[in-house]
Amino acid sequence: MAEVQEQKKEENQKEVNSSKDASKDAPKQAQQPKVTKAPEVLIQPGDIVMMQGLKGRAEWNGKLAMVIGKYVPDKNRYPIETVDGKNALLKPDNLRLYQKRQIKQNLEMDDCCGPSLGGGGG
Repeated sequence: MAEVQEQKKEENQKEVNSSKDASKDAPKQAQQPKVTKAPEVLIQPGDIVMMQGLKGRAEWNGKLAMVIGKYVPDKNRYPIETVDGKNALLKPDNLRLYQKRQIKQNLEMDDCCGPSLGGGGG
């Protein structure tokens, strides 16, 4: 009986030691750069976003900005430009899509529809 108790005591000590060893390795893992994947809702350059939930720049909350570059995975941020020309990198959680960028097409009315739709009649 004493041998069984001694054996359990040794096993418990091994578990404690192995968890201590694992905790020594934890800081090494934490030092590696955190790379995140792009958010599910893709915000693209040219999109208009509303800023929200900002603490350091609370005065920007509720204001619009334009996304001026691609998502930066290693920083988990989007580059934006505010309406007054200030640039910043903001987290996806602090941006709400307001308007997708619009692709302008340089088409004249006559190019797509012909002169018959001009209403001239004669």
